[in-house]
Amino acid sequence: GASRLGGATEPLAQIRVTLAARRNAYVTQVEPRASRPGLRTDYVRLGAALSLAELYAATTPYDQEDPHAFDLLEASLEAIETHRKPAIAALYAQVRLLEHIGVMPAFGHDTTSGHALDELEPYLSPTAGGYVRYQDADLFSDRFRSRYEVLVALDRIGQLDAPPANVRFVEQCLAALLPFWQHFAEALLPATGA
Repeated sequence: GASRLGGATEPLAQIRVTLAARRNAYVTQVEPRASRPGLRTDYVRLGAALSLAELYAATTPYDQEDPHAFDLLEASLEAIETHRKPAIAALYAQVRLLEHIGVMPAFGHDTTSGHALDELEPYLSPTAGGYVRYQDADLFSDRFRSRYEVLVALDRIGQLDAPPANVRFVEQCLAALLPFWQHFAEALLPATGA
């Protein structure tokens, strides 16, 4: 027969699980909390939410309790589900996660000298931890070019209390974060790279 737990365990559903601990733990009860239908009916929202779930799975320890990470994920999924522009909510959620796990890159100043961002086509490097000035870029084999507006947006979005209504170059901002995520997670992250 069909599993009683099947409907509650859909991807991105929020549930409370009761486990029985014997020799092997097993699920005894599942209580649905949020089903997030808006994520499953919109491909862009679904992709953003799956990417975020992938990032949490790759960067937060599953065997350690972290209620703040769970609350942050819950708020982020709700924002992706309801924001007028899901890519902006996804960008905001990714920056918040970087801050939470303590690996937020430096986008507003050079990581080697502390010099403020002042280049129109700045270099970024995951191993350097963010923005590197042109004269130092050759020191980092993983360097790549971005644009001034992207770094300014990435530097400022984390200072906000909620996802903003608009972000110029949001797709380029998300693309600039991908090499950092791959570096921190030490994985390819197919959902995030899609």
